[in-house]
Amino acid sequence: MIVALKEVLVELTDFATGKEIEKKAAPSSSPVTQVATEVKDALALYTSQVQSAAVRVPASANSEPQKVGVSVGEYRFDEGRAFVAIEGLFCYQRPVRALDTIIGTLRYGMIVEVIGYQGRWAHVERAGEKAWVEKDGLVSEKTDVLPDLEVGSIYDVYHPDTTKIRAILNDEFAAAELALPLQDIEYVTYRLHVKQRMIPWPTVRPRVSGRWHQLLRGQKGIHMSVRPTTGSLMEYSRADGSGQLLYVDAVYPDESIEVEAVGEQIEGRFDKKKVSPEVWRSFGPTFIEIR
Repeated sequence: MIVALKEVLVELTDFATGKEIEKKAAPSSSPVTQVATEVKDALALYTSQVQSAAVRVPASANSEPQKVGVSVGEYRFDEGRAFVAIEGLFCYQRPVRALDTIIGTLRYGMIVEVIGYQGRWAHVERAGEKAWVEKDGLVSEKTDVLPDLEVGSIYDVYHPDTTKIRAILNDEFAAAELALPLQDIEYVTYRLHVKQRMIPWPTVRPRVSGRWHQLLRGQKGIHMSVRPTTGSLMEYSRADGSGQLLYVDAVYPDESIEVEAVGEQIEGRFDKKKVSPEVWRSFGPTFIEIR
């Protein structure tokens, strides 16, 4: 019995070290042989399971996480300037939606400085104030939110640039509601908005062109003159009583001016032209400067 057990131990040692085990004849009825066979089979099964488990370990389990570039919808952009693509984009105190953590909102078309990202959040700065916003509310290209009007083109109610201007103004004049083409009052208001000049409106309505110099007279930050300045609004009235507003884009030394207008000759059409002092004076205009 002792000799048989010794042989079993030798065989087990050889099996564990990977040596070829010499097959020896043994009576099939020997209890020692049966025990040795069962032990060898159990060790073989255990070894197979360990090796199989090792194969199933994912290769990336111990690797560094992959770095993924910032992606916002179809847009990819680095830290830097971005444009707000949602009206009333919420500004949060921290990069998480939680009770009473909204500290403000951003208007459609506003420009912000992106200073970092965290998950779906962007850390932005505007006018020295910092906040967290959801990055899906930002785009990197100016033309995705701001209009790019072409001289001679007509901007009806369905034109994308008409829609962009009305989104920026939050359809302040209800022209989209009435399915109107782009209006002169909308365009000049948009130009002032881009310059961050807000009009101090009284509560009197309607604010149709031809009445602005009357409605705004005496309001804080408003200066009116018969002489043009760059960035001012030119307003005049036609013989039929209708009015027209134009944006003064430049004033030249000879007092000729370059103006931008919508609907002056054809409803919804955008025009840009240089006007001599003799011509613009013939309209008897008022120039409104918003400071």
